Amino acid sequence: MSSHKKHICFIGLLLLPGFSGWGQTDSIKKYRYQFSISRSSAEKSFLQKDVTKGNADTTDAIVRGYVHDYNNNPVMAASIVFYTQKDSLKKGCYSDSLGLFNLSLSAGTYKMKITSTGFTPFIINQFQTGIGEIRELEFKLGMLSGTSTYLIESEKKLSKKELKKLKEKYQSEN
Repeated sequence: MSSHKKHICFIGLLLLPGFSGWGQTDSIKKYRYQFSISRSSAEKSFLQKDVTKGNADTTDAIVRGYVHDYNNNPVMAASIVFYTQKDSLKKGCYSDSLGLFNLSLSAGTYKMKITSTGFTPFIINQFQTGIGEIRELEFKLGMLSGTSTYLIESEKKLSKKELKKLKEKYQSEN
């Protein structure tokens, strides 16, 4: 009879919450909250300067310039691409670490597109170059609008007030 009692006590220990034959289990409950923050930008990309500096002894036009953001920081690796009027790629280049670019292009009329990750693209549908023309351009790129989503884990249930404060904190950081 005493062996029977020991067996019942052992089963009782196995049924205790949080206990397993392999060790203690994690019994902490986690709460997950998700929220999104939209940011819109009033900044628009635009051509800030377009000056013809003269003519070179060449049949090609020289197009050079500078790409920067609204804080006048250079935009590195901006793509500057010229397309024929039938939307086929003609020529392109990237801005360097100082935001500068330079290329030669046959005289004609092109569609020009400036793009860079995180910035609003800028398109000129009718960009015309002349024989031997030297053009200097300056582009100011605006930030893209977008939405960021955050996943927050907590060991306690958060109130609406606490969630609002968290959301405001993330909004102010971005």
